[in-house]
Amino acid sequence: ATFAKVSRDITAIYAEMAVPVFKGFDAQLAIRGDKYSDFGNTVNPKISFRYEPIEKTLMFRGSVNSGFRAPSFFQLYSGVSISPLPGNVDDPVLCPKNPGNLQYCGIRPDQKAGGNINLNPEKSKQWSIGTVIQPLNWMAVTIDLWDIKRDGIITELDGTAVIKNPETFPNSLIRDANGEIDYIQAGYVNADGDKLRGIDLALKMNGNLGTAKWDAGIEGTYMKSFKSRIFKRDTYTELVGEWYPRNLYVRWKHNAFVTYSEGNWSTTFSQRYTAGYKDERPSGVVPAGFVADVKPYTTYNLSTSYSGFKDLSINVILIDLFDRTPSFTAHNVDFAGGAGWDPRVASPLG
Repeated sequence: ATFAKVSRDITAIYAEMAVPVFKGFDAQLAIRGDKYSDFGNTVNPKISFRYEPIEKTLMFRGSVNSGFRAPSFFQLYSGVSISPLPGNVDDPVLCPKNPGNLQYCGIRPDQKAGGNINLNPEKSKQWSIGTVIQPLNWMAVTIDLWDIKRDGIITELDGTAVIKNPETFPNSLIRDANGEIDYIQAGYVNADGDKLRGIDLALKMNGNLGTAKWDAGIEGTYMKSFKSRIFKRDTYTELVGEWYPRNLYVRWKHNAFVTYSEGNWSTTFSQRYTAGYKDERPSGVVPAGFVADVKPYTTYNLSTSYSGFKDLSINVILIDLFDRTPSFTAHNVDFAGGAGWDPRVASPLG
Protein backbone atom coordinates (compact mmCIF):
# COMPACT_ATOMS: atom_id res chain seq x y z
CA ALA A 1 0.00 0.00 0.00
CA THR A 2 2.91 2.39 0.60
CA PHE A 3 4.95 1.42 -2.47
CA ALA A 4 3.90 1.92 -6.08
CA LYS A 5 6.05 -1.01 -7.14
CA VAL A 6 8.30 -3.54 -5.44
CA SER A 7 10.62 -6.13 -6.93
CA ARG A 8 13.08 -8.81 -5.90
CA ASP A 9 15.96 -10.28 -7.85
CA ILE A 10 17.13 -13.75 -6.78
CA THR A 11 20.30 -15.48 -7.90
CA ALA A 12 21.27 -18.93 -6.63
CA ILE A 13 24.06 -21.41 -7.18
CA TYR A 14 23.99 -25.03 -6.06
CA ALA A 15 26.57 -27.79 -6.04
CA GLU A 16 26.62 -31.35 -4.75
CA MET A 17 29.09 -34.19 -4.68
CA ALA A 18 28.44 -37.89 -4.16
CA VAL A 19 31.19 -39.73 -2.33
CA PRO A 20 31.27 -43.57 -2.35
CA VAL A 21 33.15 -44.08 0.95
CA PHE A 22 33.13 -47.87 0.80
CA LYS A 23 30.88 -50.60 -0.56
CA GLY A 24 27.35 -50.01 0.66
CA PHE A 25 28.13 -46.60 2.19
CA ASP A 26 27.65 -43.39 0.24
CA ALA A 27 27.88 -39.80 1.43
CA GLN A 28 26.57 -36.65 -0.21
CA LEU A 29 27.93 -33.14 0.29
CA ALA A 30 25.88 -30.22 -0.96
CA ILE A 31 25.89 -26.44 -0.67
CA ARG A 32 23.56 -23.72 -1.91
CA GLY A 33 24.14 -19.99 -2.03
CA ASP A 34 21.33 -17.48 -2.57
CA LYS A 35 21.51 -13.74 -3.20
CA TYR A 36 18.38 -11.67 -2.60
CA SER A 37 18.45 -8.08 -3.76
CA ASP A 38 16.30 -6.90 -0.85
CA PHE A 39 18.01 -8.53 2.15
CA GLY A 40 21.37 -10.00 1.18
CA ASN A 41 23.07 -13.38 0.90
CA THR A 42 22.60 -16.74 2.55
CA VAL A 43 24.63 -19.95 2.29
CA ASN A 44 23.25 -23.32 3.39
CA PRO A 45 25.20 -26.60 3.44
CA LYS A 46 23.94 -30.18 3.70
CA ILE A 47 25.62 -33.47 4.58
CA SER A 48 23.80 -36.78 4.15
CA PHE A 49 24.61 -40.46 4.05
CA ARG A 50 23.14 -43.77 2.96
CA TYR A 51 24.40 -47.09 4.39
CA GLU A 52 23.12 -50.47 3.20
CA PRO A 53 24.76 -53.21 5.34
CA ILE A 54 22.40 -55.89 3.99
CA GLU A 55 21.58 -55.37 0.33
CA LYS A 56 17.86 -54.92 -0.41
CA THR A 57 17.03 -55.78 3.22
CA LEU A 58 18.41 -53.11 5.59
CA MET A 59 19.40 -49.50 4.94
CA PHE A 60 20.23 -46.53 7.18
CA ARG A 61 20.09 -42.88 6.13
CA GLY A 62 20.53 -39.46 7.65
CA SER A 63 21.22 -35.79 6.97
CA VAL A 64 22.21 -32.51 8.62
CA ASN A 65 21.54 -29.16 6.97
CA SER A 66 20.48 -25.55 7.40
CA GLY A 67 17.75 -23.57 5.70
CA PHE A 68 16.06 -20.19 5.45
CA ARG A 69 12.79 -18.55 4.46
CA ALA A 70 12.72 -15.06 3.01
CA PRO A 71 10.14 -12.55 4.27
CA SER A 72 7.21 -12.06 1.92
CA PHE A 73 6.39 -8.83 0.12
CA PHE A 74 3.35 -8.42 2.38
CA GLN A 75 5.50 -8.69 5.51
CA LEU A 76 8.03 -6.24 4.09
CA TYR A 77 5.90 -3.64 2.35
CA SER A 78 2.30 -3.70 3.62
CA GLY A 79 0.86 -0.37 4.74
CA VAL A 80 2.44 1.20 7.83
CA SER A 81 0.43 3.05 10.49
CA ILE A 82 1.91 5.32 13.17
CA SER A 83 0.21 5.75 16.54
CA PRO A 84 1.21 6.34 20.18
CA LEU A 85 1.48 3.35 22.49
CA PRO A 86 -1.75 2.64 24.39
CA GLY A 87 0.08 3.08 27.73
CA ASN A 88 3.22 4.47 29.32
CA VAL A 89 6.45 2.44 29.24
CA ASP A 90 10.04 2.79 30.43
CA ASP A 91 13.05 3.09 28.16
CA PRO A 92 14.79 -0.24 28.93
CA VAL A 93 18.24 1.37 28.53
CA LEU A 94 17.97 4.98 29.75
CA CYS A 95 15.35 4.67 32.50
CA PRO A 96 17.47 2.33 34.71
CA LYS A 97 20.33 4.85 34.36
CA ASN A 98 18.04 7.79 35.18
CA PRO A 99 15.39 6.42 37.60
CA GLY A 100 12.37 8.66 38.01
CA ASN A 101 13.32 10.92 35.09
CA LEU A 102 10.11 11.39 33.10
CA GLN A 103 12.15 12.03 29.98
CA TYR A 104 13.03 8.33 29.96
CA CYS A 105 10.55 6.71 32.37
CA GLY A 106 6.78 6.49 31.89
CA ILE A 107 7.05 7.71 28.31
CA ARG A 108 4.64 7.11 25.44
CA PRO A 109 6.57 6.95 22.14
CA ASP A 110 5.04 6.25 18.76
CA GLN A 111 4.85 2.77 17.30
CA LYS A 112 4.96 1.78 13.65
CA ALA A 113 2.80 -1.20 12.74
CA GLY A 114 2.52 -3.05 9.45
CA GLY A 115 5.30 -3.96 7.06
CA ASN A 116 8.94 -3.86 8.11
CA ILE A 117 11.55 -3.39 5.39
CA ASN A 118 14.30 -4.34 7.87
CA LEU A 119 13.09 -7.92 8.37
CA ASN A 120 15.66 -10.69 8.14
CA PRO A 121 14.93 -14.19 6.81
CA GLU A 122 13.92 -16.97 9.16
CA LYS A 123 16.76 -19.47 9.61
CA SER A 124 16.74 -23.13 10.55
CA LYS A 125 18.98 -26.04 11.44
CA GLN A 126 17.73 -29.59 11.11
CA TRP A 127 18.79 -33.20 11.15
CA SER A 128 17.15 -36.53 10.40
CA ILE A 129 18.14 -40.15 10.79
CA GLY A 130 16.20 -43.24 9.79
CA THR A 131 16.11 -46.74 8.48
CA VAL A 132 14.39 -48.78 5.78
CA ILE A 133 13.75 -52.44 6.61
CA GLN A 134 12.55 -54.91 4.00
CA PRO A 135 12.29 -58.29 5.77
CA LEU A 136 10.30 -59.73 2.85
CA ASN A 137 10.33 -58.81 -0.82
CA TRP A 138 6.68 -57.72 -0.55
CA MET A 139 6.96 -55.64 2.63
CA ALA A 140 8.94 -52.52 3.60
CA VAL A 141 9.03 -50.46 6.80
CA THR A 142 10.54 -46.98 7.09
CA ILE A 143 11.27 -45.05 10.29
CA ASP A 144 12.74 -41.52 10.27
CA LEU A 145 13.45 -39.31 13.27
CA TRP A 146 13.73 -35.59 12.58
CA ASP A 147 14.57 -32.46 14.51
CA ILE A 148 14.20 -28.81 13.40
CA LYS A 149 15.14 -25.57 15.15
CA ARG A 150 14.02 -22.25 13.67
CA ASP A 151 15.34 -18.81 14.64
CA GLY A 152 14.09 -15.33 13.85
CA ILE A 153 10.54 -16.43 13.06
CA ILE A 154 8.49 -13.60 11.59
CA THR A 155 5.49 -12.63 13.70
CA GLU A 156 3.26 -9.58 14.19
CA LEU A 157 3.42 -7.75 17.54
CA ASP A 158 2.39 -4.43 19.09
CA GLY A 159 4.91 -1.89 20.34
CA THR A 160 4.35 -2.63 24.03
CA ALA A 161 5.45 -6.25 23.59
CA VAL A 162 8.51 -5.14 21.62
CA ILE A 163 9.79 -2.59 24.15
CA LYS A 164 9.30 -4.96 27.07
CA ASN A 165 11.60 -7.50 25.41
CA PRO A 166 14.63 -5.49 24.23
CA GLU A 167 16.93 -8.53 24.31
CA THR A 168 14.77 -10.16 21.61
CA PHE A 169 14.32 -6.98 19.52
CA PRO A 170 17.47 -4.86 20.07
CA ASN A 171 17.14 -3.19 16.67
CA SER A 172 13.44 -2.35 16.92
CA LEU A 173 13.89 0.63 19.27
CA ILE A 174 14.69 3.40 16.82
CA ARG A 175 16.50 6.27 18.53
CA ASP A 176 17.08 9.90 17.53
CA ALA A 177 20.35 11.84 17.55
CA ASN A 178 20.08 12.34 21.32
CA GLY A 179 19.77 8.60 21.96
CA GLU A 180 16.12 8.83 23.01
CA ILE A 181 13.46 6.54 21.54
CA ASP A 182 12.08 8.12 18.38
CA TYR A 183 9.63 5.27 17.66
CA ILE A 184 9.21 1.54 18.14
CA GLN A 185 9.23 -0.73 15.10
CA ALA A 186 6.28 -3.03 15.77
CA GLY A 187 4.08 -4.90 13.30
CA TYR A 188 6.11 -7.65 11.64
CA VAL A 189 9.32 -8.40 13.54
CA ASN A 190 11.85 -11.22 13.79
CA ALA A 191 10.95 -12.97 17.05
CA ASP A 192 12.85 -15.79 18.75
CA GLY A 193 12.01 -19.27 17.46
CA ASP A 194 10.70 -22.78 17.90
CA LYS A 195 11.89 -26.38 18.18
CA LEU A 196 10.21 -29.35 16.50
CA ARG A 197 10.83 -33.06 16.86
CA GLY A 198 8.94 -36.03 15.48
CA ILE A 199 8.95 -39.41 13.77
CA ASP A 200 7.74 -40.36 10.29
CA LEU A 201 6.57 -43.96 9.95
CA ALA A 202 5.48 -45.95 6.91
CA LEU A 203 4.51 -49.52 6.09
CA LYS A 204 4.00 -50.66 2.50
CA MET A 205 3.00 -54.08 1.18
CA ASN A 206 2.08 -55.54 -2.20
CA GLY A 207 1.22 -58.89 -3.76
CA ASN A 208 -0.79 -60.81 -6.32
CA LEU A 209 -4.24 -62.41 -6.25
CA GLY A 210 -4.39 -64.52 -9.37
CA THR A 211 -4.19 -62.08 -12.27
CA ALA A 212 -4.86 -59.10 -9.97
CA LYS A 213 -2.44 -57.01 -7.93
CA TRP A 214 -2.91 -55.41 -4.54
CA ASP A 215 -1.06 -52.68 -2.66
CA ALA A 216 -1.59 -51.54 0.93
CA GLY A 217 0.15 -49.09 3.15
CA ILE A 218 0.06 -46.50 5.88
CA GLU A 219 2.11 -43.32 6.27
CA GLY A 220 1.96 -41.30 9.46
CA THR A 221 3.70 -38.65 11.53
CA TYR A 222 4.09 -38.72 15.30
CA MET A 223 4.74 -35.21 16.58
CA LYS A 224 6.79 -35.66 19.74
CA SER A 225 7.25 -31.98 20.49
CA PHE A 226 6.65 -28.51 19.07
CA LYS A 227 7.95 -25.85 21.44
CA SER A 228 7.77 -22.18 20.58
CA ARG A 229 8.48 -18.81 22.13
CA ILE A 230 8.42 -15.23 20.89
CA PHE A 231 10.61 -13.64 23.57
CA LYS A 232 14.01 -14.94 24.64
CA ARG A 233 13.24 -14.36 28.33
CA ASP A 234 10.24 -16.70 28.17
CA THR A 235 10.26 -20.46 28.55
CA TYR A 236 9.22 -22.51 25.56
CA THR A 237 5.51 -23.37 25.29
CA GLU A 238 4.58 -26.91 24.23
CA LEU A 239 1.98 -26.75 21.43
CA VAL A 240 1.46 -30.41 20.49
CA GLY A 241 -2.12 -31.42 21.21
CA GLU A 242 -3.08 -27.87 22.21
CA TRP A 243 -5.33 -25.38 20.47
CA TYR A 244 -3.30 -22.63 18.82
CA PRO A 245 -4.55 -19.71 16.68
CA ARG A 246 -2.00 -20.09 13.88
CA ASN A 247 -1.34 -23.78 13.32
CA LEU A 248 -2.45 -27.00 14.95
CA TYR A 249 0.14 -29.61 15.87
CA VAL A 250 -1.67 -32.87 16.59
CA ARG A 251 0.13 -35.79 18.21
CA TRP A 252 -0.57 -38.25 15.36
CA LYS A 253 -1.98 -38.22 11.85
CA HIS A 254 -1.84 -40.77 9.03
CA ASN A 255 -3.10 -41.83 5.63
CA ALA A 256 -3.81 -45.51 4.97
CA PHE A 257 -4.89 -47.20 1.74
CA VAL A 258 -5.65 -50.48 0.01
CA THR A 259 -5.55 -50.72 -3.80
CA TYR A 260 -6.85 -53.59 -5.94
CA SER A 261 -5.92 -53.60 -9.65
CA GLU A 262 -6.83 -55.97 -12.46
CA GLY A 263 -6.57 -55.26 -16.15
CA ASN A 264 -7.72 -51.73 -16.88
CA TRP A 265 -9.51 -51.33 -13.53
CA SER A 266 -8.08 -50.05 -10.27
CA THR A 267 -9.90 -49.33 -7.00
CA THR A 268 -8.52 -47.66 -3.86
CA PHE A 269 -10.07 -47.48 -0.41
CA SER A 270 -8.31 -44.96 1.83
CA GLN A 271 -8.48 -43.59 5.35
CA ARG A 272 -7.34 -40.21 6.67
CA TYR A 273 -6.95 -39.88 10.44
CA THR A 274 -6.15 -36.83 12.61
CA ALA A 275 -5.79 -37.17 16.37
CA GLY A 276 -7.78 -34.99 18.75
CA TYR A 277 -6.46 -32.00 20.67
CA LYS A 278 -7.35 -29.66 23.51
CA ASP A 279 -10.07 -27.21 22.57
CA GLU A 280 -9.95 -23.44 22.96
CA ARG A 281 -11.68 -22.49 26.19
CA PRO A 282 -14.71 -20.29 25.46
CA SER A 283 -14.41 -16.68 26.59
CA GLY A 284 -16.74 -15.38 29.28
CA VAL A 285 -19.07 -17.84 31.01
CA VAL A 286 -18.14 -21.43 30.17
CA PRO A 287 -21.32 -23.44 29.54
CA ALA A 288 -22.13 -26.35 31.84
CA GLY A 289 -20.89 -29.68 30.53
CA PHE A 290 -18.21 -28.14 28.29
CA VAL A 291 -15.62 -30.76 27.34
CA ALA A 292 -12.22 -29.23 26.55
CA ASP A 293 -11.34 -31.88 23.96
CA VAL A 294 -11.79 -31.99 20.20
CA LYS A 295 -12.35 -35.61 19.18
CA PRO A 296 -10.21 -37.39 16.58
CA TYR A 297 -11.36 -36.95 12.99
CA THR A 298 -11.43 -39.88 10.55
CA THR A 299 -12.68 -39.93 6.96
CA TYR A 300 -12.75 -42.63 4.26
CA ASN A 301 -12.53 -42.19 0.50
CA LEU A 302 -13.23 -44.58 -2.37
CA SER A 303 -11.85 -44.12 -5.88
CA THR A 304 -12.07 -46.17 -9.08
CA SER A 305 -10.22 -45.64 -12.34
CA TYR A 306 -10.56 -47.18 -15.79
CA SER A 307 -7.85 -46.87 -18.47
CA GLY A 308 -9.21 -49.11 -21.22
CA PHE A 309 -9.69 -46.28 -23.72
CA LYS A 310 -6.95 -45.03 -26.00
CA ASP A 311 -5.35 -41.84 -24.62
CA LEU A 312 -8.09 -41.56 -21.98
CA SER A 313 -8.59 -42.61 -18.37
CA ILE A 314 -11.68 -42.10 -16.22
CA ASN A 315 -11.48 -41.53 -12.47
CA VAL A 316 -14.40 -41.44 -10.05
CA ILE A 317 -13.75 -40.45 -6.43
CA LEU A 318 -16.19 -40.52 -3.51
CA ILE A 319 -14.91 -38.16 -0.81
CA ASP A 320 -15.91 -38.73 2.83
CA LEU A 321 -17.65 -41.97 1.98
CA PHE A 322 -19.47 -42.30 5.32
CA ASP A 323 -20.44 -38.62 5.56
CA ARG A 324 -18.44 -37.91 8.71
CA THR A 325 -19.40 -34.74 10.57
CA PRO A 326 -16.37 -32.62 11.57
CA SER A 327 -15.38 -32.86 15.21
CA PHE A 328 -16.91 -30.04 17.24
CA THR A 329 -14.75 -27.16 18.47
CA ALA A 330 -15.78 -24.17 20.56
CA HIS A 331 -13.44 -21.97 18.54
CA ASN A 332 -15.13 -19.32 16.43
CA VAL A 333 -13.50 -19.83 13.05
CA ASP A 334 -13.05 -16.47 11.28
CA PHE A 335 -15.28 -14.90 13.96
CA ALA A 336 -18.35 -16.56 12.45
CA GLY A 337 -20.68 -17.38 15.33
CA GLY A 338 -21.50 -21.07 15.67
CA ALA A 339 -18.93 -22.25 13.14
CA GLY A 340 -18.20 -25.28 15.32
CA TRP A 341 -15.46 -26.90 13.20
CA ASP A 342 -11.84 -26.14 12.35
CA PRO A 343 -10.86 -26.09 8.63
CA ARG A 344 -7.21 -26.81 9.52
CA VAL A 345 -8.09 -30.42 10.32
CA ALA A 346 -11.63 -31.05 9.03
CA SER A 347 -14.09 -30.29 6.24
CA PRO A 348 -17.88 -29.76 6.35
CA LEU A 349 -18.31 -31.29 2.88
CA GLY A 350 -20.04 -34.68 2.93
